[in-house]
Amino acid sequence: MPCSLHYIPKRLHARGRQNINKFYVGEYLFRRCEEADKLNPFLKISLVDLSVNRSGKRYKISKPEDVLYNTNPQSYGGAEILDLSIAFLKISELDKTDNYNKSYTHTKPGINGGTSQTNTCKILLKHKKEECNYAHSAFEIYYDNTEQTFSNYSKLLQRNNPLKSWCKNEIAKMIVKEEVRLNWTDNLPFENFTSDDSKLFSLVILFTVSLLMVVTLLVKC
Repeated sequence: MPCSLHYIPKRLHARGRQNINKFYVGEYLFRRCEEADKLNPFLKISLVDLSVNRSGKRYKISKPEDVLYNTNPQSYGGAEILDLSIAFLKISELDKTDNYNKSYTHTKPGINGGTSQTNTCKILLKHKKEECNYAHSAFEIYYDNTEQTFSNYSKLLQRNNPLKSWCKNEIAKMIVKEEVRLNWTDNLPFENFTSDDSKLFSLVILFTVSLLMVVTLLVKC
């Protein structure tokens, strides 16, 4: 269903656009949070549903303040724009496929010569558009290949402090310093056109040129 929230800017509507299945070194991510938590919004939370907005790199997909739009009117008392702060993250490294994919394995020695236990945590960053927020992305956290959800987190990753700490520290490395956040500027143009928009734009140009040619012929007559 197309976005029906009147206060969401049209440029944020998905409008049939597909997810961009890669990221860019130097691209920013924006996460809304309480003012007191903006220096590290991941410190006190569960590693589940870590939503962010992506900025884009060659073309601008969103602005920092876009992450404050409430796309779920049933939450936050129906407020349209949330009175929250914004944390800035910056992508500094990607894998060979231009994706953020990090993993860490921890082995816990067995007690009194018993069997050791080895577990792995993986962090993936994915563009996961929503109809009212094309910029929506999320960190997906996997514990031994099981994605962490609110229903299983307390039974899995939350019980493994070394892996939980690694995940939080790895994401925290991306948080930019306060002075960078305050002086952030971006003059990139917005990526406005979908494939359908481009076709319509081409038709408008063709019609305009044809009309001009007709008018020119009439004037000559």
